[in-house]
Amino acid sequence: MKSVWLAMIVTGCCLGQAPLSTEKVSVSGSVISAAGEPLRRVTLRLNPVSSGRGSSIDAPVSNFATETDLQGNFAFDEVLPGRYLLNAERTGYLNAYYTNARGTVLTIKPGQKTGDILIKMAPQGIIAGRVLDDEKEPLPGATVTVRMRSIPGQFQGMELPGTTATTDADGAFAIGGLGPARYVVSVAAPQRLASPAKSPPARTNEDTYVTTYYSDATDLAQATAVEVGRGAQVRGLEIRLQRVPVFSIRGKVVNAAAGEAGAPDVLTLTRQGSTTPGLSAKTTGVIAGEFSFEEVLPGTYILEARPIETQGHLPLVGYQIVTVGNADLERVVVEMKPGIELSGKVVVDGAPPASWPQITLTPTDGLNYLASPMVDAEGRLLLLGLEPAHYRVNVGSLLPPLFVKSVRFNGLDVAGDIDLSSASTASLEIAISYGTSSISGVVSDSEGPVGPAVTIMATRKNQGPFLTTQTDENGRFSMAGLPGGDYFLVAMDMGAARLPAESVERLGKTVTVEEGATVTADLRLTTSDDLPGLDSH
Repeated sequence: MKSVWLAMIVTGCCLGQAPLSTEKVSVSGSVISAAGEPLRRVTLRLNPVSSGRGSSIDAPVSNFATETDLQGNFAFDEVLPGRYLLNAERTGYLNAYYTNARGTVLTIKPGQKTGDILIKMAPQGIIAGRVLDDEKEPLPGATVTVRMRSIPGQFQGMELPGTTATTDADGAFAIGGLGPARYVVSVAAPQRLASPAKSPPARTNEDTYVTTYYSDATDLAQATAVEVGRGAQVRGLEIRLQRVPVFSIRGKVVNAAAGEAGAPDVLTLTRQGSTTPGLSAKTTGVIAGEFSFEEVLPGTYILEARPIETQGHLPLVGYQIVTVGNADLERVVVEMKPGIELSGKVVVDGAPPASWPQITLTPTDGLNYLASPMVDAEGRLLLLGLEPAHYRVNVGSLLPPLFVKSVRFNGLDVAGDIDLSSASTASLEIAISYGTSSISGVVSDSEGPVGPAVTIMATRKNQGPFLTTQTDENGRFSMAGLPGGDYFLVAMDMGAARLPAESVERLGKTVTVEEGATVTADLRLTTSDDLPGLDSH
């Protein structure tokens, strides 16, 4: 899991500023496999990071690259003192990063020659197997995709972008570069088989090849996850591409008020309860009010037409839920009706901010589009043409000491989700206030207070803000202008990057802050040993 963790925490790094010292030193070490064997032709990159304070140990604006020799040794010459990230890449292995007891940052001090760096590289994981057609014959040209479904103990339910391969003449595939995790393997038919076969005379619907998940499931929820250990090769998977009955949905779009054909440019069909709203949606054109969707699997869907502006009236929206069983759906009517009007206000306890936060509403199902109202000088907001659906309210970032105090929908406190499916009126009130609390302390390790540039991350339980700051020369830190509540705090030496919020909650120290209080919270440095799957070398 090293590559997963570090891909997340390295991305926040930035270039440094010129150091005070210009005395150049050498940095050297070796790279070995998990079995302890030296690895040659490993590419190593030394990238600078910054503390953000213009510290004397900030790295210069320059990058270095080199390769290991036959004995797995490497060296960087003429390196200026500073703070760096060191990563290693080699075909057949997972990307690896230098880590130490404090974290991922390699600190090089003036006059210091670093020659004992050791980086271990784990071999890549592989998933391999064969794809068969519905007659159990090898299927060449099929697209196989591997996606990380979740990491045990971390990021539960998370789905990351996948790696793909195409089956060969024997229907075989192999996908490498995988870290230890649980994966979902899916297969899509070759283009030549993507269209449904001709229907036998006795049938009223057509069979077609559909995306199939290991093992032989047509629904992601029924997929069997493939467990890949560190460097493991999972071979022998057999996936039989499913060919199942598919159906059509046909009907018309009408303007409910005028009693005439509706005129949206397109109509969208989305499976209800999709993991990512709108990700796998189908669209079709609407001609003279008529529409048709073909090759639809059984299930419950949302038919949607985006809002259409009407002169002097509320925009018209189309939103219809339909269920496909074991037959075609004919004469479906999607009515274009006036969308819901949502009004409201942003109220402030104290002086208004220089600019109002951006507010967005995102449907939790169906089309994945954002609705964002304009907030006027008085804090008033107005949104027209909303669908009768569930939405998630998001308030854009507020600079401390401002924070979101509450969100109220139709007079009731809500956590951030609002239901417009049965609301006759819709009013939203967002209260923001100025935090008056603070947290300060000292970060220490086994040798006492740490030096500068150690990152402190804090998140408030069940809600924002996500805050970061860094220690000074004496290891002290301070966060001011906070709202009251329960906080989780983590201290790590990892440049300008940060951990995911759920990791801060899991690893962090819990601190309760009363409104207006000043709390002292000394922290122990969280090391790389505390992060599952992150080795310290």
